Amino acid sequence: MKLKYALNAENNKKVQEIGHKRLSIDECDTWQNTIRQIIYDHSSDSDSFRTGVDIFYHLGHGIWGLRDMLSTTQTNKNFGNELVEPQPNETENTEKQSFLDKRPHLIPSLIAAIMLILSLASWPYGYYQLLRWITCGAGVYVACIGYNWQKTWVSWVFGFVAVLFNPLIPIHLSREIWQPIDAVCALLFFAIAFILKKPAEEKQQGANEISE
Repeated sequence: MKLKYALNAENNKKVQEIGHKRLSIDECDTWQNTIRQIIYDHSSDSDSFRTGVDIFYHLGHGIWGLRDMLSTTQTNKNFGNELVEPQPNETENTEKQSFLDKRPHLIPSLIAAIMLILSLASWPYGYYQLLRWITCGAGVYVACIGYNWQKTWVSWVFGFVAVLFNPLIPIHLSREIWQPIDAVCALLFFAIAFILKKPAEEKQQGANEISE
C-alpha cells in the first residue's frame, strides 16, 4: 500500500490512534504534519524512528508504504492497542531445538561420557560389556559426523576410541590400565559434545567444492 501523507479511512483511523498516544495534534501546524511525524516515528527508514514498532517504509520522495504487518513477528497491538510478541515458552523451545540441531551428537556423547566416568567404580562384568557397546557406538557416530562436517581430526580420534572399545574383537587390558583410558575418553566425549557443532551451510558447501 502506498501513501503520500494521505491515508484511506481504515489506515487514517490507525494513524489517529497512534497520534492520540504519541502526539497532540495541537503540536503540529496541520494534520498532514501530524501524519508525517507519526510515520517518521514508526519507520526504521526515518532518522526519527524511536518506537521500536516498524510500520511504514519509504518508497520515494514524500511517498511511504504500509508494511505487511501479518508477515512479521513485529505485528503489534500498539498499532491497535498492544504489541504481539513471541511467547517466552515458544522462544525457549526454539533455542533448545536450534542448539540440538547444531549438535546432534550431544546426547550420545554425554551418555558415553557419564558411563565412562561411572566405570571407574566397581560394577558387575555386564556393565563393562554394555559400556563397550555404547562407547563404541557413540565413537562411530561422532566420527561419522566429523567426517561429514570436514573435521578430519574428530574422525581419527573417535574412530580410534570406537576401535578401542569395540565389543566384537575386544581388547583385553588390566583394570589399572583401563581406568585412565576411561577417564580420558570421558573427557573427550564431554568436550566434543559442546565444542563440535554443525558448520554453516555456505562453509560446508565451499569445503566440498574445494575438495572436488
